[in-house]
Amino acid sequence: MKKLLIFGVLLLFGNSLMAQDYIFKVLLNKGNNTIERNGETIPVKTGTSLQAGDMLSANGEVYVGLIHQNGQTIELREAKKYKVDDLGKQVSAKSNSVIAKYGQYVINKMSDEEGSGKNLKVTGAVERGSEGVISVYLPYSNELFGKKAVVEWDQLDEVTEYEVILKNKFDEEIKMLPVEGNTLAIDLEAEDLTNESLLIVSVKASGNDGLSSSDYGIKKMTEQEYDEIKAEYESLEGITQGSTLEDLLIASFFEEKNLLIDAIARYHKAMEDHPEMGDFQILYEDFLFRNGLKE
Repeated sequence: MKKLLIFGVLLLFGNSLMAQDYIFKVLLNKGNNTIERNGETIPVKTGTSLQAGDMLSANGEVYVGLIHQNGQTIELREAKKYKVDDLGKQVSAKSNSVIAKYGQYVINKMSDEEGSGKNLKVTGAVERGSEGVISVYLPYSNELFGKKAVVEWDQLDEVTEYEVILKNKFDEEIKMLPVEGNTLAIDLEAEDLTNESLLIVSVKASGNDGLSSSDYGIKKMTEQEYDEIKAEYESLEGITQGSTLEDLLIASFFEEKNLLIDAIARYHKAMEDHPEMGDFQILYEDFLFRNGLKE
């Protein structure tokens, strides 16, 4: 898998953004962008630190998503040179602890993977099924905050058509959905699913019951569980709405809450909305590996 390279020293868990010796961190990067620092030219990568006195040179089809040490975000889309000190002055002095928390969460995960030289599995990640021939990128059982689940699986050689079977908590089949390819989005607000508190999902090769996956459970949250998370989610969504960084930060929010199915759906939304941003695919792959959803 393509590696995310992190420039600079490893960050420690628990340190806030404000404790770091930099002005910005790079969360997303597109284009042939570099930093000029003390006569040295440094390539910009996801996770790179921008320090006082740096000059950021943005070239080509540019997008750079930055998070300030106080948690505010800024997006650069114009190919030109930027003085990092001037960018810092454009950012509100008001610290945003919600964005800072999940921006830091993203960077910490990147640092862990870079430091170990491999993708780490998250301690406490939800167990996934392992008995099926078809490997599905879902936890064995997980709660769902949102209304949409994306089911993705490893494609088998010479198999292009699959069937996704949805069952209720009594193991009764609700419906079968034919799929060409290896991804299906499920709307849990659909008329025949909206009253189901638990959805059991499996995948098999069309016309071949011997090529199938394990069962995976998608459990809808209770109203109380939903309300406990809703306020923080809406706070984050309201701040980031319309930003290219929005999906990354919200996916990180869901991962931190161990709502992995919601995180998967958000990564897919990011990749669909911004197909030009290759970093989203890389970040999604890293997410799958570190949570033990893909091997």
